[in-house]
Amino acid sequence: MDVLTVGSQAPRPPEPLPESDIMAYWSNPEDKPVVSILCHCFNHELFLEDTLNGFLMQKTDFPWEIIVHDDASTDNSADIIRRYAEAYPSIIKPILQEENQFSQGLRPTFFTTKAALGEYFAPCDADDYWLDPDKLQRQADFLSNNPKYAVCGHNAFIVESGTVVKTSKLPPINRADVSAKRLSQGWFILTFTTMFRRDYDWYPEEHSKVVNGDAFFFSRLGKVGGYKYLSDIKLGAYRAHPGGVWSALDQQSRDATTLNSAYWMSQYYKRIGDRSLSFHYAQKVSLTALESLDVMSIPQLLYFNWKLIRQMIKKRFRFLAQLLNKQD
Repeated sequence: MDVLTVGSQAPRPPEPLPESDIMAYWSNPEDKPVVSILCHCFNHELFLEDTLNGFLMQKTDFPWEIIVHDDASTDNSADIIRRYAEAYPSIIKPILQEENQFSQGLRPTFFTTKAALGEYFAPCDADDYWLDPDKLQRQADFLSNNPKYAVCGHNAFIVESGTVVKTSKLPPINRADVSAKRLSQGWFILTFTTMFRRDYDWYPEEHSKVVNGDAFFFSRLGKVGGYKYLSDIKLGAYRAHPGGVWSALDQQSRDATTLNSAYWMSQYYKRIGDRSLSFHYAQKVSLTALESLDVMSIPQLLYFNWKLIRQMIKKRFRFLAQLLNKQD
């Protein structure tokens, strides 16, 4: 693998081959796609071509597809998607919204997972990109041969303004395999490097309430199997930029996001009868709230988490009402 250094120019995917050349690698182009790449885009015109080129460099012996969803971008993202879809009509399936759906409570996965045909899903938002042409083949082969694993992934470097600013996004502790139990308890995974099986409960009732959907998603995947870290796949590129969802958050907002997600994950596991995981995430709520006092005053903590606190109060009042009714 190429050695990256901080301050060097970040590698980029090559210009893609014509569609016929890509499909020539497939043993049977008429078969249903084995892998569906799920790409979510919103105002990513500056990065989108690298993302799509990283998809189109993939060499596999099976068919795959790209489901790319644009959530009514106000820049030229939709035009770029149309241009690529015209050049790769058998591979790229665009979903171009005329009205923003996220603002109406519908996440992109609601649309892309329903449109996808693959046995496996490989997500990558339109600001990150892949650099290993064998990524899809290796990950699909691994999942096919190892049914006890629900998901596999790899590492990435961080790029900002075309320059490598960090050679590893994952800390050393997270460059490892983890059991299904540990995955359910929360494990730092780079979503855009993963591949996972499609058989999955995508939309539990708590889904729309959790801010950090990725954390909730991978925790639930732990009910299916463990996580495999694949060190032999070339690093992907994680882009740090002001438009990035997590990059744009200050520490107060990140703590508020963690509190929200842990609370609703606790409620989810309570609802399905997993008391151990429900307690685990309830503890995380308490610990995060205490740690947040370093960066937030108590009024700020209440402000950032008012919806969460209101839900907790409602549940306590319902519990007290039920208790009083039993005593009457």
